[in-house]
Amino acid sequence: MKVTKLGTLSITAALSFGAFSSQTFASELHTQSQEKPMIMIANVDSEINKEVLIQKLKKLFPGKFDSLTSKDFHFDTGHRYTEDNEDTIRYHLSFHKEYAGKQVYGGVEFVGENLDLQSFYYSPSDVKDALFPAKVTEKEALEIAVKFIKSHYSNDSYRLNDNHPIYNQVPTNLTEPVRYQFAFEQLKNDVPVMGQNMNITVLGNGEIVEFNSGEHQKKNVTYEEKSNFVKAETALQQIKDNFDVTLQYMVDYDYRNEETQVELVYGVERPIDAMHAKSRKWLIGQEFTDKLPDSSKIKMLSDAPIKEGAKPITDKEAKAIAEKLLRPGNDDIKLIIESVSEQENKLLGKTVYSVQYMYQSRNSGHGTSIEIDKNTGEVVSFYDISEDVFGKTKDAGKTGKITYSQAVERAIAFIKKYSPSIMHEYSYPTHGELKQSRQGEFYLSFPKVKNGIQVIGDSINITIKSDGSMSHYNVQSPNIKEWPSAEKVVSREKALHDYLDQLKVKMAYTKTAPEKNHYSLVYFWEFENQFHYYDAITGEWKKSSEYQGQNGTEVKVSHPTAEKELNHLIQAGIIKVTDPDTFNADLPLTKGEALEVLMRSIMHYYEFERTEHQEKPTFSNITKDHPLYSIVELAAQQKIIDTTQETFSADETITNEELAFWYIRALDLDLAAKHSDIYTLPFKDAAQVQKRYIGYVALANKLGLFPIKDNTFSPAHQVTLADIALSNVRLARKMEVSNK
Repeated sequence: MKVTKLGTLSITAALSFGAFSSQTFASELHTQSQEKPMIMIANVDSEINKEVLIQKLKKLFPGKFDSLTSKDFHFDTGHRYTEDNEDTIRYHLSFHKEYAGKQVYGGVEFVGENLDLQSFYYSPSDVKDALFPAKVTEKEALEIAVKFIKSHYSNDSYRLNDNHPIYNQVPTNLTEPVRYQFAFEQLKNDVPVMGQNMNITVLGNGEIVEFNSGEHQKKNVTYEEKSNFVKAETALQQIKDNFDVTLQYMVDYDYRNEETQVELVYGVERPIDAMHAKSRKWLIGQEFTDKLPDSSKIKMLSDAPIKEGAKPITDKEAKAIAEKLLRPGNDDIKLIIESVSEQENKLLGKTVYSVQYMYQSRNSGHGTSIEIDKNTGEVVSFYDISEDVFGKTKDAGKTGKITYSQAVERAIAFIKKYSPSIMHEYSYPTHGELKQSRQGEFYLSFPKVKNGIQVIGDSINITIKSDGSMSHYNVQSPNIKEWPSAEKVVSREKALHDYLDQLKVKMAYTKTAPEKNHYSLVYFWEFENQFHYYDAITGEWKKSSEYQGQNGTEVKVSHPTAEKELNHLIQAGIIKVTDPDTFNADLPLTKGEALEVLMRSIMHYYEFERTEHQEKPTFSNITKDHPLYSIVELAAQQKIIDTTQETFSADETITNEELAFWYIRALDLDLAAKHSDIYTLPFKDAAQVQKRYIGYVALANKLGLFPIKDNTFSPAHQVTLADIALSNVRLARKMEVSNK
């Protein structure tokens, strides 16, 4: 097998192939963020057992898991996802063990008769060598990833792909290991194959901790010959001649901070997926066609809300709704509601009931969950797994049983039943008939319309089967409070010109439908500013939160002593820099600024939520409306700052000795540091250290938390951002070791 390099190595990579537009952006974004519904198979008549999978895992990673015995592993009998064929069975093996208080755990999934490796995750017990600055460089990590692929996929050809999304959905802190993430694309006839990417994560200590392969490859796959295809220049011109843009709202989901906002953008008007490289036909949905669909005028589903049923419900009522929706059509099948739990969906701004259920028959069981809005009693998400339980209906697989128009009307009837309170906010599908999919199903999307403008990333999505029943229902309707005004936007002509200036094409193999075994040769279109959106107000290309890397910025700064540390803090999202030209890391920090950098360096992002239900503020001057409230309250809860004072002096500068006080308390060594009389400071300026800080400074020095020059501590030195960048890295390493 050969692995070649494509483009420039980049940790913050973006989506491969596929046309990026504001239309595809939000739907792809949401799809990636949602967990696929899993169909559990209670009993699998197979020779595959736990011991077989254990040996398979240990062969993949020689010597890595030899210390684990059979009792440390848990074996799932089998499952598949809704898009899998019925004969596809996936096997999951998980493991967990404790060594002297240190946890090691992980899991692996194999699929098919040959037990192909589908995914792998691993959390080692010791990651100190993976903390910044990491033992292994990015280049060395890439060599480790390439070696793994070569050793296990010797018959295939892969290359590094810079244009594949490496999702960084949450910010990191300094106590977490450095993670190098790489994507590789499979090649056939030197052409990339869509859906066959491999993603590998290597820790900063050189250990492979994550692996995900592409779509499970079926048997007897065929590829269109790479001959008699049109030139890329011809394909590019044909796409440009049929290209257009329109004004749209785009919902930007920031999964790292669990925030949602809306941008006014110019997005692609026509749903051109690709162009066939030989016939020059358009790939629309899952079929090739000579003619592009005309844009449909916006037609709302309803003029006013239909209020019946739109009221708050209890968990018991949610269970009743689920039982009615999920009622089996077979007396031999038993529906079991396993649990009803209340959950907060911050991205949607909703409280939902998650109803976990199981269908049980004599020999097998299948289960998943549905979500119901607590405040309206309306369905948020639903997947029908009845075919996996009851078998296919007699009409399954027959096309033409229901027309597109009939499917739309059936879908509207379901919307009226399950989402009556918001029905008037959504329109009919805006791009005419999309071709039928697997088993004659129609996948329909009803977009939201606000101020007469279509909203991308807010839609009601429904799958209608050939017999008119519903197999999938999902409402992606976030609670948006502010909508940008469309009064001052750049012209459509300027936006179209800027789009065409960025447009280019790329050849790839793709399947027109998941169930097909044949790959066609096509040209996909993409942009030089890949995974950016076009801001309709400023006329600039901008990168959305999901594709900005871990911190939402690509800014890099320079500094004579702390450049690496500062840039790592930026990459991790701990500090933000908007203008590197005016950035100055040598200015004194206030206590508020220093505390924010410290807390974001050592705490996980979700831990700041602890302060949401705080009844009374710790300090009289830091109330809930203060921008540093969650920072200060969490620091108080962690006993890092002194809470005996009535106020917190957020605007005063902080000194070295005061920072040492915070550091030692963060390490839970406050009790030892209080006994100042037992410590002797070795510094030339020891007499300048205030008595209350002597123990803290002594311990901080013993632990090597501060860079010491000329045997001088400089206790009154006003701490700068460069100073805290250097010392926070040292503190985080001590914290990671002490926490294990």
